[in-house]
Amino acid sequence: MSFRLETRGVVAVRHPVLRGLACPAEVAAEVAADSASPADTAAKDVPFDGMDLPLLPDLVSADVVADVVEAADADSTTEAEVLPGTFTLSSTDFEDGGPMKAPNVCVSYQDLGTSPALSWTGPSEGTLSYALTCIDPDGGNWVHWIAWNIPGDHDSLSAAIPLEALLEDGTVQGKNSFGNVGYGGPCPPPNGPHHYHFSLYALDVAALELPQDATTPKSLATAMEGHVLGTAKLVGIYENKE
Repeated sequence: MSFRLETRGVVAVRHPVLRGLACPAEVAAEVAADSASPADTAAKDVPFDGMDLPLLPDLVSADVVADVVEAADADSTTEAEVLPGTFTLSSTDFEDGGPMKAPNVCVSYQDLGTSPALSWTGPSEGTLSYALTCIDPDGGNWVHWIAWNIPGDHDSLSAAIPLEALLEDGTVQGKNSFGNVGYGGPCPPPNGPHHYHFSLYALDVAALELPQDATTPKSLATAMEGHVLGTAKLVGIYENKE
């Protein structure tokens, strides 16, 4: 599933609808635009990626027309590519698009593995905190990790983050789809490769007003609305061959 973004012109404007906002199906984002010649029009298909969060930067090209060709239902969200403000997320435990392995994958539902080491470079100026999700769209948008209020002066997360709701540095971890706080590693059925999307969001606030018992990607998107400066993404792959 995808929707098409047609952009005309390059004048920077602010628009609250397009700034780091989840898009329910009934909403079509529209921006008043000046006329432009067909040669100035560029169209891009943006993949729908399950419950990953939609992000567009604070400054959006003027004359943007977001024409929703296909959209998710109201309980899902879509993801649009961030242009300015994009930074890089990486791990020493697996490469982007590469396989994940122990100790970051599960042994059983009683042993769900430990979180990989993550580091990032090039976040937007003015970043005061970060939020993080890890979601498996191949597994029905299974949430493997959700965290927020990661301090803005951090540029990494160490491996094997404790499974605690509140960490010493102020980071808050919500519950994953296994029903546990913190990270839960890949543990899919033997039905082919699954893709694990780690998404890190740079925010212009030091702390999100988000109760720990309301920690779904949708509630996180609502709390981040209007505060996203940029996003970084890393994808790991795991296949259960047993």
